[in-house]
Amino acid sequence: MKKIIVSALALGALALLPACSQDAKEETAEAAAAVGDDIENIAADADATVVEAADAVDEAADTAANKAEAAADKAADKIDEAADKAREKTGEALQKAGEAVGKAGDKLKN
Repeated sequence: MKKIIVSALALGALALLPACSQDAKEETAEAAAAVGDDIENIAADADATVVEAADAVDEAADTAANKAEAAADKAADKIDEAADKAREKTGEALQKAGEAVGKAGDKLKN
């Protein structure tokens, strides 16, 4: 903001130059050009900062997506493991029930 104000003042001073010496005009023009260069540098730095920030946001989003995918994979693995255990336990329970029915049938025969 300060540079913009200084630049505006320098440009205003240029308007008053007809009454000044040639050296003063040249020095004022050089100062105005330097301020203009500073403003361009500030704009370039701001642009670079925005690009870096956008890259950082992209990287953070990629990292978050990768972690979410890994978490989903782990959850799917746990579900598969639980389903396998449930099938195993169900099979064992059916086998025991079958054996119990068989024993009950044997008792009824005797």
